[in-house]
Amino acid sequence: REPVSGSLLYRNNIISGAIIPTSAAIGLHFYPIWEAASVDEWLYNGGPYELIVLHFLLGVGCYMGRE
Repeated sequence: REPVSGSLLYRNNIISGAIIPTSAAIGLHFYPIWEAASVDEWLYNGGPYELIVLHFLLGVGCYMGRE
């Protein structure tokens, strides 16, 4: 029998949308501190949030890459 067409292989699962959200869905856009006019602007526009999320993703990548 062929696999169910709603499986993750066919990218047709309602859960797959929740597994890997797009960057727009989580509000993560690369906004380095040197692109802001001031530190206050960077703080106001979500700089610390981005820092936390990127460090979390870095930690996940390092954890997955361990031996």
